Amino acid sequence: VRVAATQSCDAACTRALIDSLLAAMIAHDPARAPLAPDVRYTENAQPLAIGDGLWRTLTGRGSYVLYLAAQGAGDPAFFGSIVETDIPGQLSLRVRQQAGRITEIEALVVRQEIPMLGKLIGTGTLMAPPQLADLNAEQFRRPVPELLAPIPEGARTAAPKLAELARSFAPALYGEALDLPLAERCTARENGVAAVDTARSVPLPGTQPPFHPFRLGCRRLIDSGFYAGVGKLREQRVLAVDPAQGLVLLALTIDHPGNIQMLQLEQAGLVPVPEAFRLPNSYLRAVLVKVLDGRIRHVEILTRPVFYGLDDGWGG
Repeated sequence: VRVAATQSCDAACTRALIDSLLAAMIAHDPARAPLAPDVRYTENAQPLAIGDGLWRTLTGRGSYVLYLAAQGAGDPAFFGSIVETDIPGQLSLRVRQQAGRITEIEALVVRQEIPMLGKLIGTGTLMAPPQLADLNAEQFRRPVPELLAPIPEGARTAAPKLAELARSFAPALYGEALDLPLAERCTARENGVAAVDTARSVPLPGTQPPFHPFRLGCRRLIDSGFYAGVGKLREQRVLAVDPAQGLVLLALTIDHPGNIQMLQLEQAGLVPVPEAFRLPNSYLRAVLVKVLDGRIRHVEILTRPVFYGLDDGWGG
């Protein structure tokens, strides 16, 4: 049974709680963290015992640091860079607390797996499924400026509305007809790689005219129907909402049945489905959304491929 939070956790509370948890993980000593006796811990959707997973492997933190303070009975969260021995990665971390004791820990870790100098850096194996964008840890030295843009107190969006706006992005991307409030210069990254408006993306093999979804702007990407054609949004949960920063952290589960080889797109014609979506798999995603002036300004996506149909371990 999940234990509900009983009080809000402001910015100072959030920082203290998260910092103490990460310090305990780095020290490989759970006794240093303010844990409830029956704390529940998952890492990349796997239920683990306290002392396993990051408790064994985490050795340091990076310079990319964002905290999301809890609103009301919400949960505090962290989105930032980490190091496991010599492997850089990016961590999405949600905790639930009751009277200062952590009752839940939900971690999604994506690690460096980019081929470099003839070898694979990080945790890649021959069994690792392909992606459109492997994590580029070099791009997580600091948050992009859009995420740090200040929100004047009088211009802040209330938490319920902020969550509603952020929740609209993924359903629109996966085929729901929504009136999505996008900023004129909306930006997005997936695993640190620019995922919209980037002409540097190499066209997908066999496309004529040349096509890659990362070449499209936010609005055109949604209208193209590309992602709706290859996958289905199975689940979306709001992990944390911070109106003072205009930030919402979401957890997504996306399924790719792998039963489609070609897509007919209105502006790109007949497009061969990329290798990443030709075999059944699911994506676990942590999605950080920045809302500015009532519109989605930036979307920062962490993607981890997993076995098809895997549950994230938390439900609704």
